[in-house]
Amino acid sequence: MKILVVLLLVFFTGQRTSFFQVPYQHQVEMVQNAFWDYVGKTTMTSKEYVWHIRKSAPGKNLELISTSIEAIYGFFNTVYTQVVLWTNDFYRKFCHEIDNLKYHMEEFMEDLEGGVLFHSTEMAAQLRCKMEDMKKYIAYYIESLDPKGLKECIMGQIQELHGEMYESCEYMQNYEHHQPDHHYHHHKHHYPKYTCDKNKIDEHMEEFQGIILLMVNNFEGQLDTTTNEINRKMAPRGKKLLNQSPLVVFTLSSFLRKRF
Repeated sequence: MKILVVLLLVFFTGQRTSFFQVPYQHQVEMVQNAFWDYVGKTTMTSKEYVWHIRKSAPGKNLELISTSIEAIYGFFNTVYTQVVLWTNDFYRKFCHEIDNLKYHMEEFMEDLEGGVLFHSTEMAAQLRCKMEDMKKYIAYYIESLDPKGLKECIMGQIQELHGEMYESCEYMQNYEHHQPDHHYHHHKHHYPKYTCDKNKIDEHMEEFQGIILLMVNNFEGQLDTTTNEINRKMAPRGKKLLNQSPLVVFTLSSFLRKRF
């Protein structure tokens, strides 16, 4: 049953905007494939034999079960409630923490953007883009239900962002150290003297990394819990389907008797 649940989890996570829409043909085919994968796993039948059963006349009649709109919506409603709602909530929390980091770094960013330093404006723009890109990466791995990939990606992004902030800070400090006082006073209106505090950058980045890491771990735990819960709810349906459908048992047993 796990193969069916995993396929449904990955498929329905991306259906936020079509809760009550009739499934597209390729969506129905995915449910059909999941159904036949489940039949093969449950009966320990090879994919080749399952394919022959599926293409046989009884198999085509049997496939009507897996194309039932009611059954599809039953799976959809369960998965939507259990997965999509809390993944959306996780994504909103991730975005909130990224926006919170941007808020703490705003003074530093404004000094970069408002300075007379060569490339300083570009540096600030790159840092802002990098923080916004983190939201895109997070969205991708959350929708893929891949907590390990999310952790690896986001930790790498945080380290890169930390390093780039350090480089920008050093660039500002080196500029100030090499400019005479009259140069500073001349540009005072445009670039107020500012001592970049690396300790504050470390403090905010370490706090941000700790919060994000905790959220990723919670995401992984919630995914495991939800998968187990869906397995628990769906397994009886799968067993009931096979137990109450003599056609399934008859088709499989007849086909296997011919083969062996």
